[in-house]
Amino acid sequence: MKKQKLPIRTSAQRKEDISRRAIEALIDPWVVCSWEQRDYGIDATVEIHKLIGDTQNSHPTSKRFLVQLKATNTIDISKSKFLYPVDVEKINYWYNSNLPVMLAVYHISSQKLFFRWMNNNNELINYFDKKSPGWALKASIGVPVETSLVFNSNSSEGIEEFVFNWKVPIKKIIIPGNYFALKTDTVSKINDLEEIASRYKFPFIAESLKNLKDLSEQAIYRIAITGPSRVGKSTLINSLLEYDISPVDMFQTTGVPINFLPGREERVHIFKNDGSTITDKLSEKNIRRYASQQENRDNTKDVKLVSVFLHNKTLERGVALYDIPGLDDPNDDIRSLTWMTAMQSNAVVYMIDASPFRNHGFIFRSDFRSALSDLGSKLDKVFLVLNKVDDLHPGQLALLKTRIEEELKRFGLFTKINQRIFYLSAKKKKGGGKEGADCVLDLEKEVWEYLLKENKVGLVKMNEVIIETGNIVNNFKSLINVRLIDNDRRNEIEGLVIKIGEKIPQFGKEIGGEKKNIVRTVHALVESRKNNIYDQLLSYLESIHEDKDLPTSTEVKKLLRYNVNQAINSTNIDYLAQLTNLKLRIDSWLLENIRAVQDAISNNHSSRSVDLSNLERLEFKNLGDASSSVGMGIFTGILGLLIAPPLALLTGIGGFIMSWFLTKKERRDRAINKIMVSCKSECNETFDLIKTQYAGLLDDNFTQMLEYANSYLSKYFLDMNEQLNKLDTALPKEELKTLRKSFADIDKLSFELKAVKDRIENSYFSLS
Repeated sequence: MKKQKLPIRTSAQRKEDISRRAIEALIDPWVVCSWEQRDYGIDATVEIHKLIGDTQNSHPTSKRFLVQLKATNTIDISKSKFLYPVDVEKINYWYNSNLPVMLAVYHISSQKLFFRWMNNNNELINYFDKKSPGWALKASIGVPVETSLVFNSNSSEGIEEFVFNWKVPIKKIIIPGNYFALKTDTVSKINDLEEIASRYKFPFIAESLKNLKDLSEQAIYRIAITGPSRVGKSTLINSLLEYDISPVDMFQTTGVPINFLPGREERVHIFKNDGSTITDKLSEKNIRRYASQQENRDNTKDVKLVSVFLHNKTLERGVALYDIPGLDDPNDDIRSLTWMTAMQSNAVVYMIDASPFRNHGFIFRSDFRSALSDLGSKLDKVFLVLNKVDDLHPGQLALLKTRIEEELKRFGLFTKINQRIFYLSAKKKKGGGKEGADCVLDLEKEVWEYLLKENKVGLVKMNEVIIETGNIVNNFKSLINVRLIDNDRRNEIEGLVIKIGEKIPQFGKEIGGEKKNIVRTVHALVESRKNNIYDQLLSYLESIHEDKDLPTSTEVKKLLRYNVNQAINSTNIDYLAQLTNLKLRIDSWLLENIRAVQDAISNNHSSRSVDLSNLERLEFKNLGDASSSVGMGIFTGILGLLIAPPLALLTGIGGFIMSWFLTKKERRDRAINKIMVSCKSECNETFDLIKTQYAGLLDDNFTQMLEYANSYLSKYFLDMNEQLNKLDTALPKEELKTLRKSFADIDKLSFELKAVKDRIENSYFSLS
């Protein structure tokens, strides 16, 4: 009888199953929330749970960490440590995670699970730099794992403490001079390409270069200036810009967020909540008309954001400054806009007016404490500024510093921001103020150093610009190459152009299915996060001892507002990831079709070195800040939550009499249940609106993508057809001479672009 062929379970799969069962048993009562189906370097997400007394029940803490799990018998556990080989690209991936990442190695024979943290500050990176300079350019490297670190009941407390206190690591510093030199060189390459292209009249290339310049000028880092009203936020903005442009007046001024960005054309854009945009000339009067409380009280003009584009050396370094209303604004909508903007920024300057200290009227108010506490996980990016210290009497500044230190220590905030406290006058750009005081320049320097240490985003943005410059070089080269082809290839190219045009409608139908998948995915994420909010609220209410009061309406509202904000932020990230995948699909389609034409022109079918990501420069509607389109528009719905206070839930004659016959626990359970019913009723309506907004946003973005792909090809082929038509006439000697010079200049520029790209990538890896 012939032996049947059966599928094989490999030893690697068996080891993986063994290690999964082992870690699930070892971490109890903690929970593996999910095993990743697509393994890019993370196998599981683990949530820490707290046991409830002597019961087998547990509370989820919402504190999570990621695990890359390996199983082996080849390591030597008799020594103090062993090296486990890991791909370098995974180390970079883990290091940039917004959750702590654990490498867990399960030794099958001893049934021990060894572990180490992969993104604990710069510890591991420093080790690699010392042991293996240039490690970032290797394919893999051995990661040291101490055999004393075994995952068991004795180590769980230390793991829990690590996760609870973990923050995204501060990256190594890149020298500011090098950073700005890279940016200058990047812009200069665009100018060189523009000079070469100016010898020809290609509208497609001219538009591409204009879009590329806009991309290069986009703000890289967002700095939000916030705090209570009337503390000098607008004055500080003006001082940083060295330009009196942010409205300053004797009354409360800023009524909606204003952002200041670098721009080649100075102008004001007013973005309204209904999606419309107004463009006006740059003037303080035009800014004040839409952003000040005096002329737009309680935001009756329904403005979401005022964007001011300036020629300004501070902004041209790569920042956007946000002047946002006070966190104590009486209008709920405006206050929510303020919080959303602050949470989305790369750095936050929180300002307090120190001048009342002069007459012993200064109080470290509860709203100061609440604001700093509510920024919570974002505290590592907060700079605390005590403004108007020039108003103090001699000797009072030292007393103020002591007072602030005492208050911050009292509320557990000092150790987190003690290196980022500034005492200054926002009017003083440089020194020369009160002795012992800082100046605005000191603050600016510290913020910039923090941004360069903390973020690689600037280098990523420059790399995108260099790649896009290479794309335009390719397109430009193919257009001028058309003048040199023969009639046979002319017919081939004209046929290709017609075929590609015919493909566009069918391609739109094909990716329409992916659009539906995105809607389903986002709706599922929103629903899951809504349920998580309910679970967290119920867990929190049940954890309160029955002898203590339940939270008030305001406290529950505040908790919900924060959690919904977090849910929206997380969903924004997931939505953008889904949209990026869709964009990549369109990129691939454009790449495939345009390369077919370019290969026919050059008669060279080998693969090209420059990737064509043609949609990188497309500025999607509402995607400059996804939270602006979804978060800010939807978040205001949360303000409608009117959750009855716990005591009110027990009012009424019937409820009062019934309470005589209920136990204390039963009364508490009923109160909790009524809070939950009220919250769910309001939240369900709000989250339905959130899902509707995401669906509408996707419709807009999807339409834009297809229109752009169509427009891009149409304009490219229009220039190409003009070149093809010129083949009917002989090539003049002067034009041939210009072509030869252009090809030589393009080759030189391509070499220089690669050199700049290499420098950017080397700087990126040095920032690990």
